[in-house]
Amino acid sequence: EKGFAKQRDRYQVLVSNNPVDALVLVGKKLPDLLVMDLMMPVMDGFQVCQILKSSPATKDMKIVAISGRKMTAAQQDFLAENVDEFIQKPFEMNDLVAMVDRLLS
Repeated sequence: EKGFAKQRDRYQVLVSNNPVDALVLVGKKLPDLLVMDLMMPVMDGFQVCQILKSSPATKDMKIVAISGRKMTAAQQDFLAENVDEFIQKPFEMNDLVAMVDRLLS
């Protein structure tokens, strides 16, 4: 959210600190785009993607995945099929904002 503070006139940012709450929030608000870390407690970002892509209401939602871990070949294949963009940590916030701009334009 902090990285998008300068973009408040362009984006409405909703924040969740765990994937279960994020899925509830997505179900209520149906955002245009989701930015999420792949490594989260309770369930990981791969599971969140599977849930979102299996629902007619969210299957076309844009997803940006973030991770600091090296991805296995299977994980890379999954990301290629299920997310719109992947960004490796560390990254510049300007790069993430540009990615979001591109996906939402």
